[in-house]
Amino acid sequence: MKTKVAQFLTLLCAVVLAGCSTTKHTQSAGLKDDLMKFDFGYADAKSVAEGFTAVSTATAYTDDSRFGIVTGSASEGGVASATDAGTDYLEGAIQFDFKVQKGSFYTVEITYQGVLRSGYVNGDLNGYQLGNHAEMATESYTIPATLDKIDLRIADAGSPARIAKIVVTRQEPRKKREKRVLHHIGDSTSANNGAWGYRLAREIGTNYPELAALCDFDNAGAGGRNLSTYYQQGRLYNVLCNVYPGDIVMLGNNGTNGMGNSFEEDLNYYLDAAEALGAKVMLNSYTPHGAVANHTAGYKAETHTFDSYRRDRYETVVRKVAEERKQNDSNYLGFVEIGMNADAIFNAYVNDYAANGYESAEAAAQAIINCFSDHNHYSKDPLAGTLMLNGYAKAAEPGIVAQLVAILSANK
Repeated sequence: MKTKVAQFLTLLCAVVLAGCSTTKHTQSAGLKDDLMKFDFGYADAKSVAEGFTAVSTATAYTDDSRFGIVTGSASEGGVASATDAGTDYLEGAIQFDFKVQKGSFYTVEITYQGVLRSGYVNGDLNGYQLGNHAEMATESYTIPATLDKIDLRIADAGSPARIAKIVVTRQEPRKKREKRVLHHIGDSTSANNGAWGYRLAREIGTNYPELAALCDFDNAGAGGRNLSTYYQQGRLYNVLCNVYPGDIVMLGNNGTNGMGNSFEEDLNYYLDAAEALGAKVMLNSYTPHGAVANHTAGYKAETHTFDSYRRDRYETVVRKVAEERKQNDSNYLGFVEIGMNADAIFNAYVNDYAANGYESAEAAAQAIINCFSDHNHYSKDPLAGTLMLNGYAKAAEPGIVAQLVAILSANK
């Protein structure tokens, strides 16, 4: 009899413990990264929709809770409901954070009113706008988790900022494409009509079959943007939303106007963000200064030679980061030398002036100089861009395309 009682109690404890284990798992899963549902507004049980987690004015973020309000203050409003999470809300400008799985993509469905931003990193990379609604509306966004936390900041937009509910779903992991995409981030020196990136995006399939066999090329450059404005305008966000494992993100020649001492930190964030989503990364140097206006010293008429590669502190930082990544980063594929190689290619072309149809070395050099409308832009004539892309047969240093082929061939 005692044996049967003991067996029964043992079985009963096992069932109870199993039930406790299952319950604990179910509860914690709601606050992990596969599915999270937040009901903002009143905190009492009659105001929280089934399956949702309450977020009230007192819900401060902690690492233990994994979610909560980080900054700002809000008041409760709307109509309490235990069946509809969208009827009550918090009103006021706040930042709400929640923990996620770094490297995943999330669908974030949010019911809100006001300006919605995300992605605060530092003073330069201080977020990008997701949406703006003058009245309460529900919208879904894909957000790449480049860190282990996603922040959502809601602010007034002529009418009070309000947030009613959020449903966060982790998307299925992305698979490699059949052919990887090389996403290039840059400014007008690669993005404008006639610039090397602009041309490569249009000519890769017809003029560069060897490179086309290794990748598709996406020129995501934008004129007049530095690392800060490119980020704030959501351009990096757009690139990252289109990254699949095995893709490549390449950058290094964004404008520097207005950039401060955080340039190196920002550059590294771009690289780290791409890597977090499964991409490989590359860096490139800037195109050379055109030997015009205040940069005429970049061409030495007495020797008919160019020495126009950039030496400012931003170019120095790019080269520094490239060397560090080469030593310490297994996802870093290599450096595309544009500026120094362009000088060497220009000089070889000028030195071979007769074969290129010129009466003198000076005439050949002036043909290159005349491509530049200012020290940045070189599309008045395609010659300079063609030489940068293709190199020159008698130059020891390769052009952009040959460098890309060599790097990607070694990293298939």
